[in-house]
Amino acid sequence: MTITIKGFVCAPTFHVAADNCTVYVANVEGANLHTNLIQGVTSMSSNGRFFEVELLQDLTDNFLMIGTNSAAATGSGQVRAGAGVAQQIMWNLHLSIRYASNDGGIYTAGSGLRSDHVYGVKGDRITVYLEDSYPTRSLINFFLNGRLVFRQWVGTNGSQLYPAVGCSQGPATFKVTWPRSNAVPAFNMLNFTASLLNWLGYRNIDRDDVNNTLTMLAHDDKPRAGYSVQAPRPLDKDHTYFEVELLTTMDANIGPSIGLTPGFTSRYQYPGWKFNTIGYHSDDGRFYNDCGDMYMTGERLDTSVKVGSRMGCGIVFEPDSRRTHRESQLVLVYFTRDDEIVYKKVRLLPEGGFYPTVGLYGKGDTVKVVNSTSPPFISPNFRDIFEAWRPVYCDFRFSEGLRYSDLLVQDHGNTEESCSILGYCTLTVNSVQTHSIQCHRKYEDECFFKVRIDKLSDEGEIQIGAAQKTFAVHGALLRQRKQTAMYFSKNKGNTFPISKGDCIHVLIKKEDPGTSKIHFLINNHIGHRLVVKHNFSEPFYPTICFTGGAATISVAWQPPDGIPFAPGVFTEEEMQQTVNGGTIQFVESMMKPEGTETKPTNDKLPVIKNTRADEAPVFSPANEECNETDQIPGPAVYNDKQAVLGKNKRGKNNKTSKSGACAMM
Repeated sequence: MTITIKGFVCAPTFHVAADNCTVYVANVEGANLHTNLIQGVTSMSSNGRFFEVELLQDLTDNFLMIGTNSAAATGSGQVRAGAGVAQQIMWNLHLSIRYASNDGGIYTAGSGLRSDHVYGVKGDRITVYLEDSYPTRSLINFFLNGRLVFRQWVGTNGSQLYPAVGCSQGPATFKVTWPRSNAVPAFNMLNFTASLLNWLGYRNIDRDDVNNTLTMLAHDDKPRAGYSVQAPRPLDKDHTYFEVELLTTMDANIGPSIGLTPGFTSRYQYPGWKFNTIGYHSDDGRFYNDCGDMYMTGERLDTSVKVGSRMGCGIVFEPDSRRTHRESQLVLVYFTRDDEIVYKKVRLLPEGGFYPTVGLYGKGDTVKVVNSTSPPFISPNFRDIFEAWRPVYCDFRFSEGLRYSDLLVQDHGNTEESCSILGYCTLTVNSVQTHSIQCHRKYEDECFFKVRIDKLSDEGEIQIGAAQKTFAVHGALLRQRKQTAMYFSKNKGNTFPISKGDCIHVLIKKEDPGTSKIHFLINNHIGHRLVVKHNFSEPFYPTICFTGGAATISVAWQPPDGIPFAPGVFTEEEMQQTVNGGTIQFVESMMKPEGTETKPTNDKLPVIKNTRADEAPVFSPANEECNETDQIPGPAVYNDKQAVLGKNKRGKNNKTSKSGACAMM
């Protein structure tokens, strides 16, 4: 049973004073940690982005969990005043986020990560701040006594974020400032030039506000590829540039680095080593774009940086854009050395924006951070760069690790920035990582594309098919996702293996509203036909995945409406064979959207059942193995297996996140 009174609901062990803010938790033996909580009935929104909890007594032999929960406790978030109401509330495992007092762990999506900051002393003030919200996720900041201690994504939008405080057992006394439009936090929210103490990341990087320096003090007890700290705010249209000066470098082989990373990133990686990151490394002068494989294939220029020199990084936002600095859009990222631009790259800004990030490794390495310096002069022709690249991002979604030149053709005598999109292109991948590309040009009734396998290593695998626009183009394979239509690969166990020289035609044909047929023609023989059910507004699009090793393919994409295929790309005979069934009979199967079950029309057809994994217990400890069977958080240690040092100084990076909806720190 829970009790609903004037804007919040709570377990019977919680007693709220007349001010509706002061809360006392009674000591009841055997209290259920899943349900022993108090929760607001008004969600956090643009008018009420934070709530605060102040401890009024020390925590002894118990702990609090402060954060947001996704379940509306009273239905539609309406306030219900008066007597108690028989209703059950509990933490949602996957869609809540919680900051534990006993170990400083941050828990969400069934996993825990360590913040390095515990609380539990009388007077401690914990602030939960909604930094930004999107349709499928929200970025949450946690502050302890005015200092930013952690930033993490939670897999729900702002309208489903309800302030909540859980308690393992009483006694406990605290005061809650619930979200409201006129509430004022106990401290000013961060600005771009906030204290270096608010830079998030590795705990043994010293932040010195007096000298404005960052210094590597010591490594931890694990072999790491690198360490980093991240600014508390992303670059925006008023602050487009930051710079560091190298004061000391203790190891010439592993020097400091700077770059840009999304709102939540690994503290054990240099910028540029992870998806959605870009970095400039002083030791080898290389620029890294989403390079996560062990070969660390950055672009090499003579741009190494020595002690006394300065490295800078900035963003040029698209002119006249009405989008904010947190909305996904094209930006021009550039790096400087001693005020001279040495590299620039068009990138897609991730949700939440790009945050300045500094990487350090050598013990004693020190850099001075300069936030207030003016950005260098950028040539006015950058407008042409946006015009050239806009069609790529309008028509394609792809892993940023793919070379852009693979999608484009260069004009004779000009640079890569003056490129135009082709309907026919060659894609080359030399990485062991998984990369994907999806063409999501609008089409009316059918979409037809062709792939020729030019090269495929023994370890490499290519998957060709169709997927909905929700398909994750970084790190995902067609065979691993339920919203995909079909795949072909080099795996010997596959029904339809492909190899060098093979040619695959794929036709995506809309039938009745919400139904499409996917036809696959391999070397002019029909390989498969799949009937798919989908949302009316979510059609299937051409999708190609690479993984495991080197590969080169030639692709003829569906051209924009009204533009014919290039001469010789398709023949009328090939199209007719694909539509009519090729030279052998179709193999049919059925597939429906996620969360449904399809029964076969006869005993020979398979049942495709899409079910969601059972929810694990909420309170798993923040440790390496992330044991989801433990009910109470244990000592938090770093969940870092993917960041250990590999076969070279840069490290090997082939582990995946255990947290599901969030990346790993």
